[in-house]
Amino acid sequence: MHPFVLEQQGKKCSICGWTPEHETEMKHLHLHEIEEYDFSNKACHLIAIQLICKKCHSFQHIMRTELVSTKEQWKSLMQHFIRVNSFSPEIVNEFGLVITKALQQESNKEKPLKARSLKGLYKGLS
Repeated sequence: MHPFVLEQQGKKCSICGWTPEHETEMKHLHLHEIEEYDFSNKACHLIAIQLICKKCHSFQHIMRTELVSTKEQWKSLMQHFIRVNSFSPEIVNEFGLVITKALQQESNKEKPLKARSLKGLYKGLS
């Protein structure tokens, strides 16, 4: 990982605030690209690079995460999601709707897609 990004973003997850206690835990901080898609011009524009922890990064790629996670890993990720977003545990029962809403927004090719938070997607369900 580039030292500039670590210094600039404070060596902590920009979503949940997790900070590695030891140098060996630095591998759990990931770089996540925030992009804007311009489907009409077949272009992808890099907006920013976000420093996030492994668990928060899993939610940025939720479809893949759901496919490759064990039940125990998924349960741990859901607990992290609930804590970080101050949701009630009942969100677990509705999480399929959150994923569906995310897919609907990704399939909207009429305008560029900007990064959205999962909390924003959940609010958009009502």
